[in-house]
Amino acid sequence: MYVRTAYLPVQEGTVAQIRDENYEKVSFVLDSSCENANTVLKEGSEHNKFRFVHNWFIISSFTMKRENVRNLLQNVTLRMDTDLKLAVPFHAERYSIFEIYWPGLQVDIKINNIGLYSNRSLTFFNKDASFYTERKNMSSVLIRTGNRVNYSFATPESYANELRHRQHFTFGKFHFQLFLHLVYIHEFHYNTTIKPEWFGNSSSGIEAGLSGLLWDNKIDISSAGGILRAPRMHYYDYLLPYYQFRTSFFFRNPGLVNPGSEVLKPFSLLTWYCFLTATVVVTLAVKASYWIERRFLTSRSNYSVFTSFVIIVSLFAQQGSSIVPTHLGGRIIFLDVLILSILLYNYYTSALVSSLLNSKPPVLETIRELYQSNLKIGTEYQPYTNTYIVQAKDNEWVQKLNSSKIFAGSVPNYYTPEDGLAKVKLGGFAYHTETTTAYPIISRTFEADPICDLAQIQFIDPASVGLMMPKKSQYRQLFLVSLVKMHQSGIFKRERDVWVASMPQCQSNLRVLSVGVNELFLVYIILVGGMTLAFATFCLEIVWYRLKAGAELDFLN
Repeated sequence: MYVRTAYLPVQEGTVAQIRDENYEKVSFVLDSSCENANTVLKEGSEHNKFRFVHNWFIISSFTMKRENVRNLLQNVTLRMDTDLKLAVPFHAERYSIFEIYWPGLQVDIKINNIGLYSNRSLTFFNKDASFYTERKNMSSVLIRTGNRVNYSFATPESYANELRHRQHFTFGKFHFQLFLHLVYIHEFHYNTTIKPEWFGNSSSGIEAGLSGLLWDNKIDISSAGGILRAPRMHYYDYLLPYYQFRTSFFFRNPGLVNPGSEVLKPFSLLTWYCFLTATVVVTLAVKASYWIERRFLTSRSNYSVFTSFVIIVSLFAQQGSSIVPTHLGGRIIFLDVLILSILLYNYYTSALVSSLLNSKPPVLETIRELYQSNLKIGTEYQPYTNTYIVQAKDNEWVQKLNSSKIFAGSVPNYYTPEDGLAKVKLGGFAYHTETTTAYPIISRTFEADPICDLAQIQFIDPASVGLMMPKKSQYRQLFLVSLVKMHQSGIFKRERDVWVASMPQCQSNLRVLSVGVNELFLVYIILVGGMTLAFATFCLEIVWYRLKAGAELDFLN
């Protein structure tokens, strides 16, 4: 470690000239008997040198009582994280070492005897003591906190502790629970200032809301949590932002039309070509069989190639045939076709049913696809939505979606989460809200089919949220250690499991899947095509036989 020692005159302006940016820590050693010692202490307080990153060691040349210590430090603004040691003589070459700090409002400064200097050796009474263990107890200290509530509840605690209302402002309630754990650990008491918004309209937001209270030093910590953004880092400190804030558009997936894809899925394109080729070959073989029967055997039937083709198709479709060859060779052909048809038919039907049960239609995935779809759009009235739309001014599709669907004319399509998600349940509607707001409502009000059809498109990129404190707060180091311990012991995970709802799972075994026209489109096309072809063929046969009958009549005349 690089250590630099400097001996400075104890006079006015000395502390103001000390620049500590290039050092990990700056320590001050001061003799209280110096003429300008009080001036140095006052300047140190004015220049914020009594924070955690600085050490002070004051040596007294005479025995001091509590009132003497108060008089010495009367111009010093002490803090919870002040690292100030005072050495007071009580015998020749023997000093008592005291630690002095101020925990906060409604309590007096703490003067604790922590050690002894004797015979040129320093002895601490509690060698295992740390900054955290020594100052963990904050009983009787008043902490000023702020919360954001825009719903009508009797008290902020009843609002923030009601699980039945957890879909409203979830990340605020989650962080309020973390704040209550801090109250339990440190045993301080607190008062709460309520504001209807988090931040002001500027990038830093210091002019209004909770952020204004922090900036004006009217509260010590926000118990609601705030979204972490780069411009705000210059004005506030965030404590362990482990919560991920995320919003999405929720809708029942209408799918992208792809007629007949499910009908053709069980077989690959090559398999279908082979199937068609086999049909043609077997048709010719059956035609040859009927020709042999007529030519060399006693059969008088004369079947065309088309009749043979219809027979083979009916065999493949498990419909059988009323025309059966009489000789052994033709019957062997029929037997082979029937065996092949059983294998093909069973595999095709099982694969088709499995495909219909397990596959989903393609999902809308981007804001562009959402804008181009026929879905109507609604959104929850929240400041972060409007802020994001303004910040995304370079995103063409966000602006198009905003101007055409979110704002219908000059009136925005604002809905409460309950009303918006009720429209989503009916279909044809997309609703934008925070994911932790939507999931509890979906779990409570949606059945199996709507849940399995549910899709979402992320709108606001995930952002970290954490408890906010004023910059260089005296409680930051202490509360940060407590939050780390809470994270290590699983308290964070427990609170997330209770307050942060996860997406409802699709219970496919409870769902009855309807096969729609989209899946059977090709089947109906084949049916209509076959009926049309049969009718056209029938008409042609009538015309042909009439022409043939007329020609025979002319020949006889």
